[in-house]
Amino acid sequence: MNITIQENNKYGLVVSSRVIAKELEKRHDHVIRDLEKILETPNVGSLIIPSFYRTQGQKREYKEYLLTKDGFILYMFNIQGYQDFKLAYINRFEEMEKLIYHQEFIENRELLTKIQKLENELNQIPMTWSQVEVVKEQITETVLRRMRSTGISNRTFKLRLKKELVKDIQSRFGIDSLVELKYKDYLTVMPYIFNWIEPYQLRIENTQLQMI
Repeated sequence: MNITIQENNKYGLVVSSRVIAKELEKRHDHVIRDLEKILETPNVGSLIIPSFYRTQGQKREYKEYLLTKDGFILYMFNIQGYQDFKLAYINRFEEMEKLIYHQEFIENRELLTKIQKLENELNQIPMTWSQVEVVKEQITETVLRRMRSTGISNRTFKLRLKKELVKDIQSRFGIDSLVELKYKDYLTVMPYIFNWIEPYQLRIENTQLQMI
C-alpha cells in the first residue's frame, strides 16, 4: 500500500481524494460525489477542503478534495470494510503529526536558545554616558527634594544623603560605581532614585546636628 499524505501550508496534513480513489479502486468522481454528500452536513467544511489539480501537459483544472485526518476518518466511517486501509492511513497521519511536532519543538528550542543568548548579551551592555549623567542628575534632584521635605538644609546632611543614596544604588544593582550600571537597568534605577527616602536614623542625626 502506497500511503501518500502531503503537508499543506494552509491546512496541515491532508490526503487527496484522488489518492483515496486509487487505493480503494473507486472512480474518483464517485468519491467526490460521496464527499459532497458528507459536506451537506454542517461544520465539516474545514475537514474536507475543495481543491483543484492539473494533469501533466494539460491546462484544464480538475476538481479534487483534500481531507484532513478527521475528514479522512469521517469519510471512511461511511464506508464498509477496508479496515487495513483505514488503520494504515490513520497511523500514518499520527506518525507525521508526531514528526512535525518534534521538528517544531526542536526549531522553537533553538530559537529560544538564540533569543536567550541575545538577551544575555544585551544585558551586559553598559549604560551610555548620557544615561549615567541623567542618573546623576536624578540623584541630585532627589537629594534636594529630601532636604526640602525634612527641612534640613545643612551641607553635611546633603553630602550624607547623596552618599547614602549612591550606596543603596550600588547595593541594589550589585555595582561598585555608577558607571557600571547596565543599559537594561536604566528604567529600573530612575524610579528607584525618585522614590528613595533616607534612613530614619540619618534624618534624626542631622536634625539634632541642626539644632546645635
